[in-house]
Amino acid sequence: LLRTYLVPLLAAVEHSSSIVVAWPRDCFLYGDAPGEGLPATVEVAGRGRILAYGPYMPLPRGCWRATAYLGFSTDIGSMPFILEADTDAGITRGFFEVKQGGIFTLELEFEVIDPFHPVEFRLVSQDSALDGLASLIEIRLEQSSSTEV
Repeated sequence: LLRTYLVPLLAAVEHSSSIVVAWPRDCFLYGDAPGEGLPATVEVAGRGRILAYGPYMPLPRGCWRATAYLGFSTDIGSMPFILEADTDAGITRGFFEVKQGGIFTLELEFEVIDPFHPVEFRLVSQDSALDGLASLIEIRLEQSSSTEV
């Protein structure tokens, strides 16, 4: 967390550079066991629900692009998901459908107005499933060059 979150923020302040922050799986919480850390893989069998959420950390004011790195098992089938970014500016949603196993990325642009408001992401399965595994590997955040809000 220190290396992937605090060090890039402090470096950007010192050198007025663009900010790139990585939030690894360890930063997120498990939707099936609120308050517990997110395991490496999450069983998607069962009803649609929040699989992962968090990390409730603030970001500097501006426009941001999040790239989520997600993994799915080969038995996932066709499954719709939502990735949400919840900030003080509102909730931004990205919809995607997995049709096969593998590692995929999803980009989502969102805005931060209040740098003291914690940011939350949510990975949501939209439908019930018989089997399959999902993994939130990392969310990489990059502040857009235009930081005016």
